Amino acid sequence: MYPPLAPPGHCSFYVEYSHHGELSKEQCERYALEDLLQARMIHRSEDVLFAKASEIPHAYVLYDEAYGPAKAEILKFLELAGIQTAGRYGQWEYSSMEDAILAGRECARRLPQSRG
Repeated sequence: MYPPLAPPGHCSFYVEYSHHGELSKEQCERYALEDLLQARMIHRSEDVLFAKASEIPHAYVLYDEAYGPAKAEILKFLELAGIQTAGRYGQWEYSSMEDAILAGRECARRLPQSRG
């Protein structure tokens, strides 16, 4: 348990769905509840204190013939501008949340130390 994410004796879940077409936030919340019950991550739907769905448009990278050259050009431009990138959105790649956290930590380690 990580106290800032949930009150004592509780936990939180991050559930992610990708889709084409229409999928409402209400449907996502309902599917998440059903899937958590089926996976036995929760025992009763009444145990859920709240659910909040949000949508991330264009959340996944499309690996097509333009992907490699476009990514290389973008990262080169950002590097020349002194911008470091990390994670799913910063590296234009599909990765797990754990990979994104590790990439962010590695990026932070490369940052110059402030002298303030």
